[in-house]
Amino acid sequence: LLVHCALHVDFEVAEQFPADFEPENAANEGERLRALTPQTIELPFLKSLSLSWSEFTNIGHLMDSLSIPSLTELELDGMAPEVDGGGGWDHLVRLLRRNAPPLTHLILTKLDLFHINFLDALALAPNLEGLWLEDVLLDDSIVQGIISGSGALGNLKTLVILDSYSVDIGVLARELKTAEGLRTRRGGAEKIKVYVDKCGDVTQEHLQLIEDLGVELEIGPESLKREGTSEANAETPDVPEEGAWIEEVE
Repeated sequence: LLVHCALHVDFEVAEQFPADFEPENAANEGERLRALTPQTIELPFLKSLSLSWSEFTNIGHLMDSLSIPSLTELELDGMAPEVDGGGGWDHLVRLLRRNAPPLTHLILTKLDLFHINFLDALALAPNLEGLWLEDVLLDDSIVQGIISGSGALGNLKTLVILDSYSVDIGVLARELKTAEGLRTRRGGAEKIKVYVDKCGDVTQEHLQLIEDLGVELEIGPESLKREGTSEANAETPDVPEEGAWIEEVE
């Protein structure tokens, strides 16, 4: 029984996948039906899946083929290609909507979170406890949606954001405080622990705000080295190792 799987797809392998196009663009009815019903890969016992791919590679059709109803941990590492005719690369949304897995941990690397309809995907993962974002494109609206927006994750315990453009530390700290109040009113007192590094400017005012609000927000050493921020005003935290953060919240 396959329980854990790590797969890398390079450009040559991806060329064997069917073209990733919308059914309405099909040349005939048979082609349209094949686009609507990709061959299913049944993995009923799979708990963790790590997918990575080379540049200019599209694994959308592979993701559309997966049946993974038991998945709890998912990692996606690669750039999502442009979609013919515009629109978002919504294969993560399709995957979660189709399978409704009990996903608790999600790692995304190199992805444009706007292009993959990230907040729509999060709405389909209400049990998420750990979220790791590295080298991704996001902004304050994404941060707000993760932490305290209408689709906020009530079970989220750990959030790591690394080397991503861009995160306003002041906005992040205030959103964490807002989420803390919401959780308290809903009967839960557990704070979200957040670690951020190399995601934008960090100032002395940011560090003071974090202290004043009392939120669980750690700033990494690379951010603390930036001009205008003294390490004397903040203890440099240990950099979390990918994977260790999952064990911590389990």
